Amino acid sequence: MTRYIFNETSEVPRTTVKEHLNDINNMLDSGMDKINMKKYLTYLKYKMQGLQFSQINLTMYRSWLYDNKPLQPTQFRSILFIGSKFGSTRDWNRLLTRYLDTRGNWKKAIMQEALAATTKKFLISKLLKTAINNKKVNNNRLKAILAAVSQHFVNRKIIWNFFTKHWKVLNQRFSYQPNALRIILRDITKKFYTQEELQMVIKFFQNRRLRYGERDVSKSIDLIAGRVHWKKHFQNFLKRKDIGIITPFDKN
Repeated sequence: MTRYIFNETSEVPRTTVKEHLNDINNMLDSGMDKINMKKYLTYLKYKMQGLQFSQINLTMYRSWLYDNKPLQPTQFRSILFIGSKFGSTRDWNRLLTRYLDTRGNWKKAIMQEALAATTKKFLISKLLKTAINNKKVNNNRLKAILAAVSQHFVNRKIIWNFFTKHWKVLNQRFSYQPNALRIILRDITKKFYTQEELQMVIKFFQNRRLRYGERDVSKSIDLIAGRVHWKKHFQNFLKRKDIGIITPFDKN
């Protein structure tokens, strides 16, 4: 991943890879491992073109957002992601409005992923609230929004709290689509790596009667348990081998 991120020039792949590195960092328990990873992520941040690169795209984003100036299809995804990450709350709200009013499937799919890419948690909460309450968001779009929000490690608590709070509504809306509930549960728990998160999921489903999906719940729990085991095994391996991360800051 690190070799890839140095050679990639497009913003979206670099951002995606950096998020995976952040996921790895969040899974680390060792203090020294976290320090080394933080140093490396800081180095990547300054190595990239960063905000100067994003500012040009942010201008293009706002021209499209407010003045309806066209964007090239090849630019659409990267421009919207940058706009969502670096734009204002007003920009994000405007993008949400445009998303709700857009009919084109490919544009709508990119918009919902861009909306979920914001780093502002209160906007993520607003997106989820809109997804469950707004009549313009059908079941397929609701499922897609949940998947988009779940892609980001930092959203795992928000998305789980939303899932448990609206469990009855989700169960009713997808009662004739048992596969959809299975996919939703898989998506919102795929960033769960700790024993606490595993127990949280087990406890929630412990005394609940499910019309469908008992097997799917068990499978999701097994997947989380597997990740918890893998994490513990990998950390023990690192302790035995005393493996460290060498960053460019450590040279000379």
